[in-house]
Amino acid sequence: MDPDNTSAAPGTGLTRRTLMGLGASAVTGLVLGSNAGTAAAKPAASAAAAGGPLAPVAPYDPATLVRGQFAPEEQRLARFLVTLPDLANKMDLENEETYGWFNGGYWRTPLVPYNANIQQSVYTLSWFYTQQREWNPYYLDPALRDRIYAGIRFYLSLQGPDGWFPAWSYVDRNRDVTAYALVFLGETALLLESVGWADDIRSEVLAALVRAADYVLDPANEDVWTIGPEFSNQVIPALMGVWMVRHLLPARILRAYEDRMTYYVENAQSEGAGYLYESAAFDAHYALYVTTRMFARLYGLNGDERLKQMQLEHFDWCRFNYLWEPDGAGFTVNGISTRLSMRSLPSQRTTDESSYPDLLNVWAADSPVAVALNWDREHVDGLRSAWAAATEPLTPMGNPVDPMNIWFAEQRAQTFATREQRMQAIRSFPYFGRPFVEARSDTRYDQHYLFVNRQGYYFASHHGNVAKGSTVPKGPSFFYHHTTGAFVATQMATDSVWSTRLSRDFVDAEARMLKIRGDVRQTLPFDYTYYTYRPSGGSVAKTFHCLPDKLAVDVETNESSFVERLPLVIAPDDDVRWLLAGGGTAPVENGAGVQAVGIRVGRTGGAFELRLAAPLRLSLTASTITLFSGARQRTIKDLDIAATASTLSYSLQIRPR
Repeated sequence: MDPDNTSAAPGTGLTRRTLMGLGASAVTGLVLGSNAGTAAAKPAASAAAAGGPLAPVAPYDPATLVRGQFAPEEQRLARFLVTLPDLANKMDLENEETYGWFNGGYWRTPLVPYNANIQQSVYTLSWFYTQQREWNPYYLDPALRDRIYAGIRFYLSLQGPDGWFPAWSYVDRNRDVTAYALVFLGETALLLESVGWADDIRSEVLAALVRAADYVLDPANEDVWTIGPEFSNQVIPALMGVWMVRHLLPARILRAYEDRMTYYVENAQSEGAGYLYESAAFDAHYALYVTTRMFARLYGLNGDERLKQMQLEHFDWCRFNYLWEPDGAGFTVNGISTRLSMRSLPSQRTTDESSYPDLLNVWAADSPVAVALNWDREHVDGLRSAWAAATEPLTPMGNPVDPMNIWFAEQRAQTFATREQRMQAIRSFPYFGRPFVEARSDTRYDQHYLFVNRQGYYFASHHGNVAKGSTVPKGPSFFYHHTTGAFVATQMATDSVWSTRLSRDFVDAEARMLKIRGDVRQTLPFDYTYYTYRPSGGSVAKTFHCLPDKLAVDVETNESSFVERLPLVIAPDDDVRWLLAGGGTAPVENGAGVQAVGIRVGRTGGAFELRLAAPLRLSLTASTITLFSGARQRTIKDLDIAATASTLSYSLQIRPR
């Protein structure tokens, strides 16, 4: 019984579902009739049986690895190498319906057979199978080849009749999983073309790529072309995958690619704000770690200037939202992300196992932001020299064994900026310069952003609509200066948000916010106000007076008491004290309330002060949220001000120590 039509038809790697959707004669006809391309001159390897036992891939003894055989750019591949046999051998060969499923838990979750993302590891295996290196004993290894074929066939068995691939059930028409199937099945096809592969599995793979391309390039596919551009990182891999294998696919596919790329350029980025859309808003993690890498790789393949322009506009947005910490820890990130949180971006990392720096370097000649957000040459050289000189055996990788990190590992020239060049790029960020007001709006989704740089501080606010269930906080988001670092930093998807909290659990940061009065202008006094509400809650109005040396905040509510919360960034060496009404100070105890007129956080470069007009009950409670790690780790601590009236006024200022 096969209610989901997921098992393979006898003697093939295609599912019954796929055969019904495609037609038997089209399996090879789609490919061969399109002049799809020819394999390399080497004779094609014979296919392994589509069932039954397979010889295991020979184990690799990490103690035999010779570090000196790896070029500096290849070093990250060494841990892939020592992991490879286990990754390949942990494969279901017992059950007919899941024969070829990588069940070792090395890549992507959930670990279930219908999650097609897991099968992206066929690319990892194929890379080692096709690369002739002194250090690679698995080049053209027959046992590895047979497991690649088994993994591919199970991958293909998951494809739906219209070309989609699933992740959350056998019938989940998943947009990004289908897009990444085009990338990693396409990459696998290109690698196997270079050494020759079995004609039958070649035809199956190319036919599957045609179906997937037709699915994602269909303008009538609303999931991809109405919803999809709201998630920029989920559409661009489909376009990249199509481009990479275009010479293996019918000519109509390339024509459809050109049409859809134009649509993507016009719809996947906020025209007014500059960020790349993720769930119709800004997302620090996906945009920098995923979409930026995709843009870089595709731009390297086809030189499409539209991709460069999109990336440069996104980098321009980053200049206002990545806050450099003067102790060198890295960047505190504006906490208004919508999907994955990137609370901080470390200045340096301890290993060189990610393709992120290599691909960010693609943009180094075009934007100082790419240099600022990357590693410096001295750090990379130090990591690689230390790796080459080490003598201990490498340990295998756990999850994730990310196939994306193989990209660019074999390139022959990598040029990183020097440490001084990187610091120059960081100092070019606008908050190091003269006072300014930068107002940006995304009118498509009614999102509005304000960045105010004054002589004594840098402040940001965000208002507009909020989607139901959104994790994006609205309202003021950070208070910072480049000589001291961040003192207040909102954290998305948490309670550590700069916010006004009324009864019945109403939090203004979770509501729609509208500007009701005040001007956005360079002249002083600067006055900016917005109004917040939700149908079942109360109302709040806040006025921000952005004076040259301090930010003055007035809060008006319709309730007789409320709590004002500010998430403070506390570094290990910070001196944190309550400011008492009589002019003295008192030590702060975690979670303990005290009557005080404010709080002072002293650190190198200056002291942050929040002051009230009269004493109120204050408390500072450590959250579980940290920024950075090691000796430079900061902790987010929630400062709660218990207002005993319907209004509250307070000021934020950074004073010299």
